[in-house]
Amino acid sequence: MNLTIVISRILLKSIINKNIKIIKIAAVILPPIVALAVAIYIKFYYTPGHGISCFTHKYLNFYCMGCGSTRQMYYALNGEFLKAFKMNVGCIVIYPTYLYLYYIILRWAIKNKKIDYSHAYVIAALALILSLYSIVRNIPLDALDFLRP
Repeated sequence: MNLTIVISRILLKSIINKNIKIIKIAAVILPPIVALAVAIYIKFYYTPGHGISCFTHKYLNFYCMGCGSTRQMYYALNGEFLKAFKMNVGCIVIYPTYLYLYYIILRWAIKNKKIDYSHAYVIAALALILSLYSIVRNIPLDALDFLRP
């Protein structure tokens, strides 16, 4: 192995070990704060059709797995759950995936549980499902219109 790689790994490990408490606190506190800030923005300041347009859809004309999510959150926060669900059907997988990732972070940060490979397999399977969802929602069939926002 290259000596510079070994030295950089040792330095990085040293930096992480010294700041592990700060990293764990940030890992536990920041996701809910960011989620709350996004929810407040969407609830009080966002208007459907006047937000940031999706890069993937704008330039590639391709619906990604997240297309429609902002409108979905807007409608959900305003109590229109059926309309919200129709904006992005993939939320059935996307939101539980976020919760699962946060659960893994909490186990690591609070209980000092190692992040093992079984979590990586679950995350890889969910990523595969979401990738397939992104592909299928772009197939130009009328029967698949319900997948597009």
